[in-house]
Amino acid sequence: MATKKVNTGTNLERLKQAFDASKGSGGGNYNWWRPDWGDNLVRVLPSIDPDGLFFHETARHRISGEWFYCLKYDADPETGRGKSCPICEARTRLFRSGDKDLINIAKEIKAKKQYLMNIVNRKGDDSTLVSVYAGGIKIWNKMVTTMLDDEIDITDIEEGYDFLIKKEEGPKTEFGQFPSYDNSKARRKSTPLNEDPKVIKQILDNRNEVSEIPRFDDEAVLQAAVDSYIKSLTETSSDESFYEETEAEDKEAKPSSKAKSNVANFKDKLAAQLRSDDDDED
Repeated sequence: MATKKVNTGTNLERLKQAFDASKGSGGGNYNWWRPDWGDNLVRVLPSIDPDGLFFHETARHRISGEWFYCLKYDADPETGRGKSCPICEARTRLFRSGDKDLINIAKEIKAKKQYLMNIVNRKGDDSTLVSVYAGGIKIWNKMVTTMLDDEIDITDIEEGYDFLIKKEEGPKTEFGQFPSYDNSKARRKSTPLNEDPKVIKQILDNRNEVSEIPRFDDEAVLQAAVDSYIKSLTETSSDESFYEETEAEDKEAKPSSKAKSNVANFKDKLAAQLRSDDDDED
């Protein structure tokens, strides 16, 4: 009987391809992990797929405090192409309006990238507990550039590296102060995932199929959410959608007077929403 192939690390060539490609471009019954302020030490686990990468890339929009996975990341199994996303399309209309307040709305509802990965919290009580970490692009970039520049595999179960995620106060902006992860880095010395082979097997058996975590809503759900949210901010009547395409749009797109009538306090709303979720870049 053929021996089942076990992934003991990450294919660095495939990782490089995914990293290069990225430059252009919660929930469920999972044990989610988020870094605390200060030093956090984790071990990133290799993919369940022997030829896979250690992460799954996705993105989410935030509308009225609710999260919606971006349909552009709901890829067709055969073509690999994502679906059309009503929220992304609405953002395009808002940007093309040329109105500062509408452009601010477009910026607010931008999809935030997430890189889902299996990790073990080295400072946790249970050394075999596997958690899901939804890392932001800054942490993901730190991990990937470390692996490619230093030619090391932090996920290797025998000669991998623990990763220090340092969550500190970042620079102040007009919308508040947000976390910085600039000083996050891999440990200098490689170590095995665990000294006990039985524990290693238990950890690997506990991994989650992170590509199955995102739950995508129908286009109609996303359309209704973004329509309702924009109209609540602009007091646009139900029969007037300023961000919908018209024949005159390509010539000169201007928002309606109603669209401008209720955005005086928009910046305050945006700041409050951003402060309520300071872990967007975790």
